[in-house]
Amino acid sequence: GDATLYHIAADTTKNYFTWGVTLSNLGSKISYTNDANIKDYIPANLGLGAAYTARLDKDNRITFAVDLNKLLVPTYDSATAPTYYTQSVFSSWFKSFNDGSNQLTSWLISAGAEYNYDNTFFIRTGYFYENKYRGNRNYLTFGLGLNYQNIGINLSYLVASGYVTTRNPLSNTIRIGLNFDLANNGSGKKNNLN
Repeated sequence: GDATLYHIAADTTKNYFTWGVTLSNLGSKISYTNDANIKDYIPANLGLGAAYTARLDKDNRITFAVDLNKLLVPTYDSATAPTYYTQSVFSSWFKSFNDGSNQLTSWLISAGAEYNYDNTFFIRTGYFYENKYRGNRNYLTFGLGLNYQNIGINLSYLVASGYVTTRNPLSNTIRIGLNFDLANNGSGKKNNLN
């Protein structure tokens, strides 16, 4: 199950701040073997995010955003091994904050910016950081978006940094996304305030 809370400013015709909190992948343990005593945790996650949108004029705006994510699964090592499989899922979420590991290294950080012209043309960039002791995935992304009436196309490119073994499988690839806005009124403008 998921739980999400968002706060959005009432007047999006001016500069505004948004934030959100999400808990995802909340659920019971799963067994990958025939041993009923060894059940692993699914990757429960806590996500925190914030964004600031600056309206430059009627048609132009820039958004800056940052997201923090933390797995709510305790670290498995020689110190935690005796109680790792016996603790409940609920207690494991809290144990992930106090499992003897360096908590500053357990957060994934994403930051990005988007330029938006009249909800029609978008330029995006972002950076993803993961500590070298937790996977060492680090990459920079670039993207373009174009909306015309109720059709949108998005292009993105991922530039990996770090070692070859920890690079993203999508490194140095162009991804294309196509979307259809079925709620659009056909004028090229979306029906919401954004």
